[in-house]
Amino acid sequence: MWDLSDAKEGEEYIIVLLNQSEFKEKSYFQRSEFLISSAFSSQSIPADEERLKEKILEKLPKGNEADNLDADEWKVSVPTSIRFQLNDDSSFKNNSKDENIEASTQVTGVSQKYFYLKNSDDPSASGEKTEFSEIQSLKGQYTAFLDKSVDPSKASEFRSKLGCLDKAVSETIDWLGRPVQIGDEPEIALLVSPIQSDSGMAIGSFNFLDLFESYQGRLMPDANFRESIRLSPDISDWKLCATTSHELQHLISYLYKVILQIPKSERGEFNSVRKYQLKPEQASLDEGFSHNIEELVQGASYVNSHMTRFLKSPSETSLSLEAAGGIPLHNVKTRGLATLLIQHALARAGGTLDKENPLTRSLYKKWISSPETGLDNIARTFGQNRNQFLEQFFKSLSSTLFDSGRQDSLIPPQHTTEEKVMGLKFFDRTEEATEIKAGNIHPLMIDLPLVRRSNTMLLRPEAFAMIRLIVPHDKKDATLVFKSKDNPYSIFITRVR
Repeated sequence: MWDLSDAKEGEEYIIVLLNQSEFKEKSYFQRSEFLISSAFSSQSIPADEERLKEKILEKLPKGNEADNLDADEWKVSVPTSIRFQLNDDSSFKNNSKDENIEASTQVTGVSQKYFYLKNSDDPSASGEKTEFSEIQSLKGQYTAFLDKSVDPSKASEFRSKLGCLDKAVSETIDWLGRPVQIGDEPEIALLVSPIQSDSGMAIGSFNFLDLFESYQGRLMPDANFRESIRLSPDISDWKLCATTSHELQHLISYLYKVILQIPKSERGEFNSVRKYQLKPEQASLDEGFSHNIEELVQGASYVNSHMTRFLKSPSETSLSLEAAGGIPLHNVKTRGLATLLIQHALARAGGTLDKENPLTRSLYKKWISSPETGLDNIARTFGQNRNQFLEQFFKSLSSTLFDSGRQDSLIPPQHTTEEKVMGLKFFDRTEEATEIKAGNIHPLMIDLPLVRRSNTMLLRPEAFAMIRLIVPHDKKDATLVFKSKDNPYSIFITRVR
């Protein structure tokens, strides 16, 4: 219960109710009911704010891929990762080498090689044996292979896009490191082949099963036992290298957080992950790190569209990517939230969105290379736990929506070059912006429902509701009551005016 007896008419608050229930495997439609009730309703939104909001909404950029969620393009526009749910089995063994792998000269070849492609994280599922042709290589860094079943015209088109790969791979490894080599081949395999995901065709993926050679003590006949990622031949040229960096972050993160924590003699055995109770990065943060690496290392300015989509309608966004299921709207909002949370941490620690900033680089390397996972890992940077970090995040976000001068407490300054805009910039709430470009956020474009006498919310695990209270003149009983049916929750309240 919240006592408002001392609150004055016209004071404004943002209330965040966070469902602390954990996601249960495969319960994509799990919901918990929460109720906020009172004897009064919020005061109405001022008329001048309503008029300005109409003008602002008319100026929003059209065609933003994050808003075009019903289009077929969506199904091939966001990189995905086959995730490891600690579902009773997992791990690895190998004669790995803890050494720096030195890049040399680029070579091309026409050698043939077979790889097994798996669209599942089930180690008992069979992989599809597929023949590839080597199309490009950088010694000690990567070799790109093209699925021989790809249509020749499409294959020829894809070959023309490869110019940026050397830089993309080497810069990503330079940023994050490459802690261990899996198998005998020093080059990471980039497998260019169509990728089927739950929501349709994807443009990139990483499957941790490629890093293991045995399961329950038996050699897997379809094991690749090599560091590898997959890329779609349909990927656009301007997303190819950003997606490569995105998927490499997933791979490198798994090497740090799982593989390196297993004794060398047991790294090839999949069950070792369970034996040592290891977990990869929490799924949404793993995506958030990958999107940030796309933006920082490859200058992929479209990443800010994920954060924009979250901010436009923050309520019902979950911190759990698994809880979003295969629904594109919830998926992209969770990715946007995770990306923003990481940038919030970067801002608090004094980093920027300039990839030449040594502090920025060291922070990302620290968080990704740590054997710890989740928001607790990031929160430790500030001597906090997960809940304390989230409370500070929601306080900074709420304050920024009503005072643009507070945005430095929320995110790093927007970084611009001649060609790209990275990060976000908030207008003031009362500003009548003449134009709202990609990466610009006007607070009035953000949906903040008002508190009513009865507010019922059905929230996924780790999802939250964000609502606004303008204290009315007549506030009977002067209390807000929060209720839940045996579900844990947290309440964060920020006075914004």
